[in-house]
Amino acid sequence: MSNETVKAVVEAYLKQKDPGYALLIDAPWGAGKTHFIRQFIDEEHRDPLYVTLYDVHSVETFDWALVRAAKPWTESKTGQWATRAKEFASGIKVLGFGVDLNKMNLTEFVLTNLPNTLIFDDIERCGLSHKQLSGLINRFVEHQKKRVILLANSEKHADKDSFDKGREKLIGQTVTLKADLDAALIGVWAKVPDGQGKTVLQTHQHLIKETFDEAGHQNLRLILRAVRDCTVMLDALTKEMLGFEEAVDRLIRTHLALHMAYHGGELGKEELETPNPGWGHVIAKHTGAEPPPKSKHELRFEALTKKHPAAELDTYQNSVFPKALRKQLLVGGYAKPNFIRARLMKTNHFTPSAQRPDWVRLWSWDEESVDDLKELLKRIEGSIQSHKLVEPGEILQVYAALNWYGKYSESITHKENTRRFYDHINALIEKDLIRKRSPHGRDRNQYGFSWEAGRISFDGYTFDPDHRAKLLAKKLRGVMDAAYERELPRMGGELVYDLQHDPGKFQGFFEYQTSGLNFSEAPILQACDVQAFATALLDWHEKDKGIAQHIAKTVGKRSAGIRQELALEHPWIDKLKTELITQAAAKHPLLAAQVRLFIARHMTPD
Repeated sequence: MSNETVKAVVEAYLKQKDPGYALLIDAPWGAGKTHFIRQFIDEEHRDPLYVTLYDVHSVETFDWALVRAAKPWTESKTGQWATRAKEFASGIKVLGFGVDLNKMNLTEFVLTNLPNTLIFDDIERCGLSHKQLSGLINRFVEHQKKRVILLANSEKHADKDSFDKGREKLIGQTVTLKADLDAALIGVWAKVPDGQGKTVLQTHQHLIKETFDEAGHQNLRLILRAVRDCTVMLDALTKEMLGFEEAVDRLIRTHLALHMAYHGGELGKEELETPNPGWGHVIAKHTGAEPPPKSKHELRFEALTKKHPAAELDTYQNSVFPKALRKQLLVGGYAKPNFIRARLMKTNHFTPSAQRPDWVRLWSWDEESVDDLKELLKRIEGSIQSHKLVEPGEILQVYAALNWYGKYSESITHKENTRRFYDHINALIEKDLIRKRSPHGRDRNQYGFSWEAGRISFDGYTFDPDHRAKLLAKKLRGVMDAAYERELPRMGGELVYDLQHDPGKFQGFFEYQTSGLNFSEAPILQACDVQAFATALLDWHEKDKGIAQHIAKTVGKRSAGIRQELALEHPWIDKLKTELITQAAAKHPLLAAQVRLFIARHMTPD
């Protein structure tokens, strides 16, 4: 049934003086039922009473819903009724009639002076049983000869069986309303601020309609909210980025599909934040490896991906809408324009192919011309031979991408590729060209690549490692760990020097938000000379107790039992406390007493 037909049915119903039945307008949530009926009534200058039954759970609250719908307090001209109750009670107007509440019960008056047309919305959200609600509404239909229109989403009715079985006792006709996206978009464009985002989406309305139809929920609220937020995202793009039309199309589809799924409850926060949720396991398919079992969130993503085949919902392979940006825009609700641009540019979907890193282009080797691919493979081979391919994450990406290429090429085998990269890594070790890991707590910060949920990721590209790739990744991490361990004494010595001469700089290394070298989640104090550290801290205790207290609290918090990632430091901290007391006692017993109190107050974990 078309919406024009629905309108004709409603029109015919409203012309009846005593229809003897209620008319049900059925549609999914967000399809525009309320907007449709209100607009329709307004166009005909009718004056019905619109009543929402949301959270109505008793006869009393049902009657009061009718009183609320009459809105008597908004028609009072006597000011704030809470402070001028007497004037309000005697001067109120209800349904166009003057009422003196000192002489009449408001609920009784409303129920005896209802208009001839009543509209009851949110039938499925009413807390009354269908049988009880039907009895309450039927008195208006059968006994008061009124026209009653019911608005409901019958599929979501809490008492659906009773509703379906008993609807013929009250409902004489049912019409199904479809979401009118064209009409809804007209209203949105009038509200969205002018800008390039609005212009782009207006020229891509076919993508909006296709994505909405694919979703299948018919909820206009979800798509309209997604459209409004999408304009904000597109406003952040540069003119050059908008020139990548194919990427912009995929970005719009992906944003709209994920936005509706998240805000509609189809996907949760944890699924958007889980590393590379999705389906397909592209590399596993190409290499013949056995893919890991699908988790619950992967199955939900798989179902969503089947709905939206042209979108890039899965971050398994460098989606045009990267995971970090999804988290900020969909979960957080906002991202700064420069953050949006930076994250999108990092995907390489908005840069010319010639400007993309070679390892990124290698993943798309099938899209390169033969001549360009020959040059690309030659450059990559040269970077291996000259030992310039040194970034661990990039090494693993080139290795995996070449395996994929080798699946369809006779020039390289998986075994040969593994041997070459094993030799390449050994050569880098011999020349000391593999950097040490960072002290940051997470893999992607420590090693430059992450190895989470069984997958290896670097700069947005992810693959499922087979046993050979795992061995290479473990070897790289082991080399980086060893290099880090060799650097610990030097870093510990520099920390003690900073404590002695620049305590602010020292403190910065232990604050979580500090960029660069950061030990907020990594043990390092065990690499410091405990005697020199105690001497420096005692000096500050005598020169500036505020600085000493600040340092002591920082150290003390790291000894908390829950900070197991810092367990290597805990014995050292105990030694520091002993050393502080020993050095203080050597100076004077009174100083030792002060230091014991200082330790108790400031070096005990919260």
